[in-house]
Amino acid sequence: MNLFETLQTMVDGRTISISVETVTPEEAKTWLTETNKKNRHMNKNHVGALSRNMQNGTWRFNGDTICFDENGTLIDGQHRLSAIMTSGISIPMIVIRGLDPETIKTKDMEVKPRNLGDLLQMDGVQCARQRAAIVTRYMVLSRGNTILSVKAGSPTGLMMKSVGTIEEKYNTYYNHQILFDDCSNYGRLLSERVQILTCSEIGAFYAFLYLDKHHSDDEIRGFFDRLFFNSGEINVIRLLQEKLINDLRAPVKMSGAYKQNIVAKAWNYYIKQKDVKILSFNNKTEGQIEFI
Repeated sequence: MNLFETLQTMVDGRTISISVETVTPEEAKTWLTETNKKNRHMNKNHVGALSRNMQNGTWRFNGDTICFDENGTLIDGQHRLSAIMTSGISIPMIVIRGLDPETIKTKDMEVKPRNLGDLLQMDGVQCARQRAAIVTRYMVLSRGNTILSVKAGSPTGLMMKSVGTIEEKYNTYYNHQILFDDCSNYGRLLSERVQILTCSEIGAFYAFLYLDKHHSDDEIRGFFDRLFFNSGEINVIRLLQEKLINDLRAPVKMSGAYKQNIVAKAWNYYIKQKDVKILSFNNKTEGQIEFI
């Protein structure tokens, strides 16, 4: 129900309408069910907090908006609508219609920035967060950094370093979408067999070796297939496999830098067809190992 006459104006060639409407729980449910197609996953705790505010009378009309694009798709306000539906209370809201569909990618960037996984999910990409992690790890490698850094207090002890803007990551994915999708599928296949490397680690190594080091699919898959399925014929891969398996059992995990460097050393021996009896890495004397 409109509380005042709808205002219409032209912005960038689009007709934008703005009104204050009392949104009922039934209407909120309809909008969420029929028009909420591209938003990221909702935060249930946030919805619960908003709903409690509405129920106990502490909710205040603050000018926040419910936004729809020119196709009628909800692009902002899903948490407030869900709270209205949960609380069972009708709430006045500013409703804006007719926005550019691309503006969904700019919503909430200051309060809770959308990451690459959010954007790919909104685009309908399968396994969006997994593929986003591969792209992010690939960019770390591509820019000459360590794929992981140590994070104190983390259950795994690992944290990705932030490299590149969200736009750079987004464009990187779509510039090589087929490759990153294939890396994701391949990495998941291997990591589900045994967790010596995660899907995103495998995918990032694969993409880096293919795009930046210009190795063939056969060379890369030959290395990882042997690492996960049959290491016996090449000793350096067997040594790497043993190190990674032992790390799964160790109370203190190897650092991300160590893992990257030991994989890089094994790869370099493998690609040069040079086998070894010992596979080790010393950060103080060797520094960062570059993949060849």
